[in-house]
Amino acid sequence: MQYTTLTSLGTAVDALRRLNPCLAPWVFTAYCYLDFGGVYEMAASTARQARCHTHLRSNAAVYMASLLRNVAWTQWDACWGDAFHSAFGAFLQQSSAGHSLLASFRAPRGSIADEVDLWRRHGLDIYALQWQNFKSIGLTNTYSVENALGVAYPFTLQHSNGQFRLESQTTFKFYWSLANDFYSAMATNTSQSLLRASPTFRYANQSLEDVYLKNGTFLQSPLDAGFTAVRAFLGPFGTIDTKYVPVPRTVRLAARDVWTAVAAHRASSRSNQEAYAAINVSFLTSMVPVSWLDLGFYSGGGSLLCPASSLQSSSPISVGLQRLFLFERTCSGGSLAAMYVQIPKQVVFASLFAGLSPTTNLTSLYRQVPGADVDCEAMLRTTLAGTATLDRNATQMATVHATLLGLNIALMQYGMDSAALAPMTLYTSPLLDDEFRFFGYALIHDWICDWRDVVSFTGDTGTLTLLSDLVLRTVEPVQSAELCSAYALYAFAVVQYVTLAIASLAGLTGIYILASRGHIEGTLKLSRVGGIVWVGRPLLLVRSFTALCLLSTATLSLETTGFLTYFKSEVPPTLSTCLAASEVTWLAGIVNDIGLPLTQEHSARYVTLHSVLVLAIAASVSSLQPVADTAEMDLQCSSPALDYQVTCSTARIAIGLYDRLLFILGTVFVSNALAFGLVRVFWPVKTNDARRSKSFMLTAGAKFLFKHDEWFYHDVYYMDRASALLNGLVTLTVRSQLLLFDVKTWRLYAVRLEANDVPTRLASGVPLHDPSTASVRAIADCHAKHAQGIGHLRPLYP
Repeated sequence: MQYTTLTSLGTAVDALRRLNPCLAPWVFTAYCYLDFGGVYEMAASTARQARCHTHLRSNAAVYMASLLRNVAWTQWDACWGDAFHSAFGAFLQQSSAGHSLLASFRAPRGSIADEVDLWRRHGLDIYALQWQNFKSIGLTNTYSVENALGVAYPFTLQHSNGQFRLESQTTFKFYWSLANDFYSAMATNTSQSLLRASPTFRYANQSLEDVYLKNGTFLQSPLDAGFTAVRAFLGPFGTIDTKYVPVPRTVRLAARDVWTAVAAHRASSRSNQEAYAAINVSFLTSMVPVSWLDLGFYSGGGSLLCPASSLQSSSPISVGLQRLFLFERTCSGGSLAAMYVQIPKQVVFASLFAGLSPTTNLTSLYRQVPGADVDCEAMLRTTLAGTATLDRNATQMATVHATLLGLNIALMQYGMDSAALAPMTLYTSPLLDDEFRFFGYALIHDWICDWRDVVSFTGDTGTLTLLSDLVLRTVEPVQSAELCSAYALYAFAVVQYVTLAIASLAGLTGIYILASRGHIEGTLKLSRVGGIVWVGRPLLLVRSFTALCLLSTATLSLETTGFLTYFKSEVPPTLSTCLAASEVTWLAGIVNDIGLPLTQEHSARYVTLHSVLVLAIAASVSSLQPVADTAEMDLQCSSPALDYQVTCSTARIAIGLYDRLLFILGTVFVSNALAFGLVRVFWPVKTNDARRSKSFMLTAGAKFLFKHDEWFYHDVYYMDRASALLNGLVTLTVRSQLLLFDVKTWRLYAVRLEANDVPTRLASGVPLHDPSTASVRAIADCHAKHAQGIGHLRPLYP
C-alpha cells in the first residue's frame, strides 16, 4: 500500500507532517536533490545523478526539501541537528542563497493545499519511496458493515504492526538510507558534506561501495562470486535504486473479468465443479525455462539480495529453480528450492492468458517440467477441454500481454558451468518468453493475487526487474470482539420480556374474565392499555424499534453448492414480514398514548385505523420492495507513520437501509395524523356523545379508549375487573372487602362491598367515583394523613 496507494502529494504532505522527526531519516528514499529547484545535488555517484535528472525529476521523494519543509524542527534538531549541520548546514551557510534555503525550511508551515501547490509548481506529481526490507511496514486493513441506522462497524481483514528488522535486512547493500549516512558521519567525527558541490563531499574520492567494503558490514572483500556477477550487471553497490512495481490496472481488471467468467462457468454445473477440483497442478514445482535447460548450467541460487555462497551448494537447473529473492528471507537457512502455489485457479488463468487451446502444440511446454511431463500433459488436456467454451476477449488479452512485456519482468539464477561456486554468471530469462508463456502467466497470477512481488533494481550500468519468491502468508484469527452484538442481546432480552409480560397479562386477564362471568368491555385493548401500563413505553419502544431494524435490513446467508461457497441475498417469507410489520404497531400505540391529551374523545375511533394503516404500508413496502444488500470496493488508505504503518479501509457492505427505516418511522407519524384527520372530518365525536369517568385511578388509555356509557350506575363507574387489570388495578375479594392494588402508584386499597341494587352485570366491577371538589380535597388529605380514600376507597398501605 505504501508503494502503490499512498503516493499522492496531498497524502505525502499529511504523512510527513505527522512523522516523528527522529524517524524521518529512516524514510527510505535515495535523495537526489536538497532543494526543489535541483540546485544542490546529493546523489552518491555521477551516473546516479544523471539518472535522477533523466527519470526521477517528478518524484517528490527524491527531494530532501519535501521532508525538511514539513518536519517539526525542534525535535529534528534534538535528534539530527549536529549531523544535519555537518552534512548540509555548514556548506549552505557559506552563501546567501544557502541561508535563504535554510530559512525556508524552518519557516512556519502553510496549509497542506498550499504545500501541494508549491510542489506542483516545481513539476512534482508523485511521492514514491523505494523498496527495502530493513523494516516491515505494518498494515491495518478493514472493511465495514453498515446497519439499518447507517452506522458502519469496521471488521479487520489484516493487522500487523510496523517494526525494524535491522539484524535480518539484506537491502542496505543497495543503499543504506540517510540515517546511516548521518550515523557514519558522526561515527567518523568528520565534517564531510552530502552535497556534491561541497569541497568536502563525502563520496568525491570514494564510493559508497568502498565504504561498505571498508567497514565490512554489508559487503565483504573480496566480493562473493554472486555479488560480483550482480555488480557486473547493475553497477557498484550503494547506488542501486529499488523500485516496487505494482500490478498495472489494466492487468487487474482483465484478471477480474477472467476470474468472474471462470466462477460463472464452474457454478453452471456440478460436473464443471468436479472437473475443476480434479485438476492436478503438482508439476508446477518443476518449471524451468527451456532456454536454461538447453544451457544446462548449475544453479547457485536466485536471490540477488544474498551471496551465492549462502546456499553452500548448487544443483543442476533441470532439478528446478533455486529460491528467489524475498522480503522476509535471510541469507542463511531455509529451503533451497523456490516456492510455488499449487491451485487449479492458477492453471486455468495461465491457460487462458497464454492463449492455449485443444489444438495448440504443447510439446515445448512439456519439456519445461522435467520429470513431470506426463502429469503436465494430462492436466493441460483436461483443463483446455473444460475451458474451450469460455469466451475470451482477444483484444483485452493482447493489451495485457503488451503491458506486461513492457515491464520486462524476469526470473534470475546464479549459474556456473559445474557444481563449483565460481566463476559465476547472472542468468536471466523473460517471464513471458514465448515458450515459457504458460508458466509465466501462472506466476503472474500469483503477483496479481499479491502472493509475489515485482521489484526493479536499477544501478549505474543496468536494470533488472525481477519476480520474487512466494510471499510468506499468515493466518489471522477472526476477532470476535469486533462483532458488536450488545444491542442485539439486550433487544432480544427485551423482546422476550415483553412477550412474557404480555402473555402473562393475557393469561391473568382470562382468569378475571371467567371470574366476571364474561361481563367485560375493554379487554381488546390489551396492548394499547395493558402494554403501556404493565410493560411501559421505553421497553415497548425497544421492541418496536427492533422490528423497524428487521424490516430495514437485508438477509444474507452463506450457501454451498457442490464445491462452491457463496453469499445469497434472501427475501424473507411474507408471513415473517407481516409479523415484523405488526410489531411496528407497538410504536403506533406509543404515539397514540402520548397524543391522548390532544385527541381525547376521538381516540377510540382513529387508533385502530392508524394501526391498520401502519401495518398495511410497512408490510406492503417490505414485501414488494425488500431491502437489498449493497457492496462496494472503496480503497481508502492513510499513513499514520510514513513508511512504517498504513491504515486502510477496503470495502463497505450495507445490509441495512437507513432510508427505509426513516420511511417506516415517518409512516407511523404521518398515518397517525391522517387517521385522526379523517375521523375528525368524516366521523366526528360530539361532546355529549359519550360519558366518561373522571376517576384519578384511570390511565389516559382507560379513560379514552374504553367505553364507559354502559358501565355507569347512579353516577358511579363500575370497571370490570379484567379491564381494571389492564388499567393497572389488581383486585381480590376478601370477605366483604375488595382489595385493590394500584401498580401505577404502588398502593393497596380496600373497598367496602355494600349490599345494594347494582345490576348483576356491574356487581363484580370495581366502583370508581368521579372526583368532586370535596373529594379532590379529601384525596390531598389522604396523601397527607393516610386517612381518606377515593369515594369509598381506604388505603391500607401508603
